[in-house]
Amino acid sequence: MSPHESHTIHQLIHNLSHPEEPVRLHAAWLLTLSHPASAIPQLIQALKTDEPSQQNLIAWILSELAPNSIPYLLQALHHHNPQICLGAILALGKIKTPTAVKPLTRFLFHTNHALQQAAINALGKIGQHATPHLTHMLAQATDPHVKVAIITALSKIQDTAAIPHLVQILCHDSNNLVQFHAQLALEEFGEDAIPQLLILLHNPQPQIREQAIKILGKIGNPKTIPALIQALYHDPNPHVKSAAIDALAHCANHAHPYQIRNHIIPALIHILQSACQSLQLDAALALSHIGKPVIPHLIQILQHSNASSEARHYAIFALARIQQPAIPHLLRILQDPNQPEHARIAAAECLGEIGDDQATPTLIAILTNNIPATQPLRQKAAEALGNIASPQAIQPLIHTLRTDPALQEPCTQALMQFSKEALPILIQTFSKAPPSTPAPFLCQILKIIGAILEDYSEPEDNPSPSCTQAINLLIHTLHHPHPILRQTAAHILGTLRLTQAIPPLINTLQDPDIHVRYTAARALRQITTISEPDSILPALHHPNPNVRKAALYALQPDLHPDILPCLLTALYDNHSQVRQTALRILAQSSSLPLHHLIQALHDPDENVRWTAAYTCGELNLTETAPHLIPLIHDPNPYVRGITAHTLATLKYKPAIPHLTTQLQQETNPLTQRALQKALDQLQNHSNNNYYQSETTPPSANL
Repeated sequence: MSPHESHTIHQLIHNLSHPEEPVRLHAAWLLTLSHPASAIPQLIQALKTDEPSQQNLIAWILSELAPNSIPYLLQALHHHNPQICLGAILALGKIKTPTAVKPLTRFLFHTNHALQQAAINALGKIGQHATPHLTHMLAQATDPHVKVAIITALSKIQDTAAIPHLVQILCHDSNNLVQFHAQLALEEFGEDAIPQLLILLHNPQPQIREQAIKILGKIGNPKTIPALIQALYHDPNPHVKSAAIDALAHCANHAHPYQIRNHIIPALIHILQSACQSLQLDAALALSHIGKPVIPHLIQILQHSNASSEARHYAIFALARIQQPAIPHLLRILQDPNQPEHARIAAAECLGEIGDDQATPTLIAILTNNIPATQPLRQKAAEALGNIASPQAIQPLIHTLRTDPALQEPCTQALMQFSKEALPILIQTFSKAPPSTPAPFLCQILKIIGAILEDYSEPEDNPSPSCTQAINLLIHTLHHPHPILRQTAAHILGTLRLTQAIPPLINTLQDPDIHVRYTAARALRQITTISEPDSILPALHHPNPNVRKAALYALQPDLHPDILPCLLTALYDNHSQVRQTALRILAQSSSLPLHHLIQALHDPDENVRWTAAYTCGELNLTETAPHLIPLIHDPNPYVRGITAHTLATLKYKPAIPHLTTQLQQETNPLTQRALQKALDQLQNHSNNNYYQSETTPPSANL
């Protein structure tokens, strides 16, 4: 080799590490074509690079220069530089020469993990000549990652001599990762592995039998069907049976129709009818996987009077998964009044599960009794129509909802499953209902509208026309003559949390019906987007005390700082029920000025006094204990009883003499019991748990 040629080769090898890919590839092309033999020594030396991509490129060039490069590569396996050894192994793996098998085996137990893995991979590429060496190493290796690499190599070679060794790994290796790769490798061997796997079906360990069946299922060879059915019937382990069911479903993909009809389907139907529920589900899934051929067998289960409810349930499940091919069979059952009722109910349920619109006309005919049907069947037809949600079913469902009280609930639930396209019909039904229309029917229509709006919520600033009409209908219904409809509309508006409903709901706080008022208040409380209380505050000054009381329920004390002063003002309202309500609302606040609560203990109304006393105990306000003492002698027996309970809750021991005195004078039996119980609680506790002084200064705030 001339100095010029040597320089050229050196330059080309140098270009193999060039940052630009076209330069690297051009250099590789020139090295393989222009300098086939003379470049080999320098390429061997260039293998010492630490850059994996460059080393792989050089190994590829050396493999392209074979057979001239083989002697050099075999010699390089003894080089002291591990990178050169690694590159040589990579190149020999690409060349796939059997002469490299023995030299490569010296790396199988090498301490350098990279060299070991590369040698295993190279032997896997070389083929069957390497099988004995790899299987020997598989038996000796302890590192699970090394075992996985060997199994992967044996899987590539596909030498049947490796199958017994892989079976041994499957049976005896405790590492899940190794077992998993052995299982994959046996699946790759396919039919060749079947004899060894069939032997494993008699293994005493159920997990081994289960794994063997799973592999047979993945292979899917029909000749394993008898053995799988045998395991399904006679293996005592449910996991093995479950694996056999799944394997039979896979084998059905390749089996002859005779095998499917006469062997697989009868076995799975037997399990569906007689096994535990988990296996019934597996059998149903397997049958649905087979598809059309199983439909008559499943239909028979629906029709059979002695079939268990579980078997019928899983037959429905399987038919629903088969879908389209099952529909004609199910419709024939449903349309035939001479069929058993349980079969027709099961068919209706199954058609609803399938959800295909072609079943809608028959289901409507059943619902409206145009096809003779029992009440339970009509109910199931309503449920199925709700699942299918075809627009043509809306009017029949509404008609049945109105005319048949027994089907009110299923028809309502069915209509709630429809999309917003049903809203115009529902709105028209409500709006054009004659005055004699029963209120419960109209309430159901409103609830259906609310459910549809809730499921298909849209942006408030840009709702669809049908949603806008529905919301306007709900708001308009707040003025309906019938209170139950007003209350229902208020409840739905609160559930939908629509800020546009705030003004009409505030007006509804003046409703003459107490239930409507409080429903409107709760609705306002649900609409948490109220950030400014200005819209509600005028109602707190309404001349009607019922309106003021309802408005208090609409407020959320901690939502806005302007609300607290209004609530405190309400504590001094001229109507006792307003004061009592304000006190209960404030008790839910995180900042209640304590002196207002103490003032309420002296309120002229007994209901306000007992509410204040109860609140002191509910919030564990120990500072209020001294102020509760006068209420032990309150004229109202209920106030006296609540006060005794609160003082016991606060563990205020100085109350004992007052409780004792009042107990001696008490004439009300209920209050007597409350006083005695409070005394018992106070006397049975350690003195350290009680406040000893009646002069404990109250804090300024809660």
